Amino acid sequence: MTRNDWIMVTACLGALAAGLLFPGQTAIFAPFPKACMMGVLFFNFLDIRPSEVVGSIRGKGPRTCGFLLFKMLLLPALAWGLCRLVLPGYALSALLLGGMSCGVAGPVFAAMYGVSAAFATALVLFTSLLVPLTLPLLVKTLAGLSLNVSLWEMIRLLAEVVLIPFTAAETARRFLPILIEPCRKYRFSAVVLLFVITNMGIFSGYGETVANHPEILTGTVGAASLLALLFFFLPLFLYRKDPDTALNTALGCGIMNNAIAVIFAAEQLGPTEALTAALYAVPYFLCLIPLRFAARTLTHS
Repeated sequence: MTRNDWIMVTACLGALAAGLLFPGQTAIFAPFPKACMMGVLFFNFLDIRPSEVVGSIRGKGPRTCGFLLFKMLLLPALAWGLCRLVLPGYALSALLLGGMSCGVAGPVFAAMYGVSAAFATALVLFTSLLVPLTLPLLVKTLAGLSLNVSLWEMIRLLAEVVLIPFTAAETARRFLPILIEPCRKYRFSAVVLLFVITNMGIFSGYGETVANHPEILTGTVGAASLLALLFFFLPLFLYRKDPDTALNTALGCGIMNNAIAVIFAAEQLGPTEALTAALYAVPYFLCLIPLRFAARTLTHS
């Protein structure tokens, strides 16, 4: 673990706890998570050009298609089956989280872990376009429920959250190059601050629920932890002979858009699924610690 890893994990988990413990004070940040994620991507895109995103998948058709099949169909089905056996009340949560698109924070952590942030960006784009097709199919086939995920809404969200910061970074490179080096110099501090605001904003909405029913934390955090271990470390094992593929796949599967999963669950499923999706952030950040050690082991094996 590097010093930056510890700072990131500690700050993000501290912000999560602050949101749960002090919902009234942290609710002022509730409107900002989406804007913060756009800011995170802006800082990440300062070093990624559109040609690099295209180049990251050129000649890698089988690898990319294999990842998409695994991430969008096989892994969520496996997660659903596993939870049906050991935590049946959380099987639908497993299906929702497993079938969600890759998270916009993926490219940030890909850069931190020394693998292709451009490829991680391409995976965010592809999975965001696939999820309106694959997730309702999985939920209907395995759980017998109807889930409405609008393709046009996902395209609109993708354009807003990804393309705007992408365009802003490209514009800054071309017309305001004097700003690039200062942005790079303070990038990590800015990204940590944006994650902190995001976590306080999201979890302020669950502080009252957790305060009134603290017992629900045991089941939801337990289920989320089981899923995080599966999502992060199964890919590492399956692709252990190819460190770059193993890490890219682990980050792509383990870091999903759980904030969007929270919205879908709250609107179309139920409180258990929404809270599990939100509390997935706890093991998600904790898994970054052993993932760093696993990355070094794979690299030097």
